[in-house]
Amino acid sequence: RKTHRLGAQQLQKQTDPEGTTVFADPGQLRQIIDVLCDNAVRHFGRSPELLSIRLVGGITHESGGPFLELRDNGPGIPKQAEANLFEPFFTTRNEGTGLGLYIASQLCEANHIRLEYLRQPTGGSCFRLSFPHPNRSRKL
Repeated sequence: RKTHRLGAQQLQKQTDPEGTTVFADPGQLRQIIDVLCDNAVRHFGRSPELLSIRLVGGITHESGGPFLELRDNGPGIPKQAEANLFEPFFTTRNEGTGLGLYIASQLCEANHIRLEYLRQPTGGSCFRLSFPHPNRSRKL
């Protein structure tokens, strides 16, 4: 919250079940989340106090592995940009370097985390981090 000057209501977290454990380098995981939050703030495009970011974590029904989603109420990503989101130097803004999501994807790969963008039918963005199943993972 401090880094992006977000109020308590603007950045909320929810985990179900509580105490879900993931295995990743803590500094790198923080950097990944920081990049995703930074993108939500930069691309919001409306009055900053209207921004809402939710960190939703838990266990997937499909694989039984842990996940973390960062969901925001911004404009979402244009459909034509989705295929290139994680490519180096790809940006939808004139002033961006296009390295943020690329670096996040590389850090995810180094930690055996799958990073994907999920289109939201109601708008906004959702980035999902899918962590290795605890019984098949190694601590990094």
